[in-house]
Amino acid sequence: MSQENCANCKRVKEHVATVLPFQVLEKISDKPLCIRGIAMCSGMSRNFNVYTSEELQAFTGKLVNAPVYIEHVAVPNAIGKVTKTDWDGHNLWYEAEIYDDETAEKIRKGLIQHVSVGADYEAIDVVDGKVPHGLHNAELSLVAVPGIPETNVQVLEALRKAGVQEAEWDTEYINNLPDDCFAYIEAGGQKDEQGKTTPRSLRHLPYRNAQGNLDAAHVRNALARLDQTEISAEAKAQALKKLCAAAGELKIESAVCNLQGKTERLQAELAETQRTLEEVRKQLSGGGLLKNPPKMIAVSEAVKLVESVLPSPMVQRSWSLGPQRMCQELRRVVQQLQQLAGGS
Repeated sequence: MSQENCANCKRVKEHVATVLPFQVLEKISDKPLCIRGIAMCSGMSRNFNVYTSEELQAFTGKLVNAPVYIEHVAVPNAIGKVTKTDWDGHNLWYEAEIYDDETAEKIRKGLIQHVSVGADYEAIDVVDGKVPHGLHNAELSLVAVPGIPETNVQVLEALRKAGVQEAEWDTEYINNLPDDCFAYIEAGGQKDEQGKTTPRSLRHLPYRNAQGNLDAAHVRNALARLDQTEISAEAKAQALKKLCAAAGELKIESAVCNLQGKTERLQAELAETQRTLEEVRKQLSGGGLLKNPPKMIAVSEAVKLVESVLPSPMVQRSWSLGPQRMCQELRRVVQQLQQLAGGS
């Protein structure tokens, strides 16, 4: 039907399903690579999707057994699956097995560092961003640029060699950490028999492990989600100071800490400038700079002296004498001005 004959037509959105004639080829290595990390965080993503804590907590179990792809491609290219998930109140953690040897080697070499979750939703609210509800039918993809920058990929094999247990950093583990493992703890809590603050929700941004050692992955994570944490600006400044010190000790490059360093230097320079201005103000108010003010002359007197050496349309007195004589005339006028002004 032509466009001219379709003036009263209505546009209709359709859902189309099809079965393609392909055969899924699954390459299983003898020993799959086990990885873990953060899959999602509550808050707004780079795609302006807003994920609430309640929604992610309900979604956590639905991510188990989801396939793992590369860059959200089609089913035939699945290279692994999610084996375990956990929710810590802000982050949705995952564990997965990678069956493709080539992909596993890239992960070991640090060439793949982020993940992204794809899922359907039952409903969506549009406020300042898109707020999905009823997430389901999920997949996890290894990506270069994630929608949520806090996502990461860690090799469990390497963590075990470093003495880190698989169960570390789940909700139970974080709740059992000492207070000094957190970058900030809100006031108003009480200490339990182990000296840890209760309720545990008052403790924010864990960045040290149970042995008190700095954990690079969690230092990065804490820096990334510091701005999303619901604590005061003063508290964030205190936490940032601790985390940047930790990042410096671990030689972690952080744009947040670099910006903080520049801000502190500018603040120091501003304070020095303000001190200098204050000294000048005191001297001016006390007469320190104006105890012997120079003598002043009337503007009309200065104009007459200058005009005496300027060329006239009628008499070219000074100019006719040449450049040398002109300079002498100018020196004479300057001396007269200095004498009138009380200068030397």
